[in-house]
Amino acid sequence: MRMSKKGQAAMEFLMTYGWAILIAIIAIAALIAFGVLNPSVQESCGVGGTIITGVTCDMASATATGLEASIVVTNNLGDTVQFTGVPTGVTVKGQTGCTVTAPAAATDVVAGASVTFTVTCTGTAIGAGKAFDASMTGGTYTLNGQVYPYAFKFIKKVHAA
Repeated sequence: MRMSKKGQAAMEFLMTYGWAILIAIIAIAALIAFGVLNPSVQESCGVGGTIITGVTCDMASATATGLEASIVVTNNLGDTVQFTGVPTGVTVKGQTGCTVTAPAAATDVVAGASVTFTVTCTGTAIGAGKAFDASMTGGTYTLNGQVYPYAFKFIKKVHAA
């Protein structure tokens, strides 16, 4: 009985490329483990709802433990904005027990002025270099007698102490 050379060629092909793929996977895993392929946190701050065109927000800080972050919201609308309702919902990716400290209801923010929102969590420390990824929803503001909803979404890199 005669054996086919095709089977041997196929096995050699699979073994050769199999080893090459295995080595590539190990090399990529090593690069990830040593942080070479770890992308940096892209910090951002966005305002949602109808307030989006005239208000800007900047992250002021994120604590070394990553359990608290502040954002500064600036009124660029040209008119006074009154925060009539503080955010009722706050979520932070990977955290529990989060609350938001916001300006008191009926706080007037004149054109060009800023207010600070602080999000605090009681969960596990996020750690330096990681992202504090938070969302606040359910707040309202009044402009020219009209009440509008607002929401914030921000990501801040946690810096070491």
